[in-house]
Amino acid sequence: MSIKNMYNLFKTFLKVKKEVNNMEKSGVKTSEFWLTSLSIGIVLWQALSGMIPPQTVAIITGILAGVYTLARAIVKATKSTKDDEFFAKVEQIINDKLNKKIDSENK
Repeated sequence: MSIKNMYNLFKTFLKVKKEVNNMEKSGVKTSEFWLTSLSIGIVLWQALSGMIPPQTVAIITGILAGVYTLARAIVKATKSTKDDEFFAKVEQIINDKLNKKIDSENK
């Protein structure tokens, strides 16, 4: 893969990353919400059917709610300006290498 192709791939990655960071989903629109809701629904159905004791249902539901909260916190916490700074440095390095290659080809 040439440096120019790597640069174009990197620029595409940055555009995608920017679009992903700009997406704001409410809780109901996330996969974490629906997976947790489905899991809790299954647990409650099993409890009402007598397959799981009520104490176990309370524990499982609490764990699932905690996992959901943690998953949403991780998703929200991943937005970082440090990522942008890192990618800006990488872009500068690629630009420098690409410019050096172009300069050497023009000589």
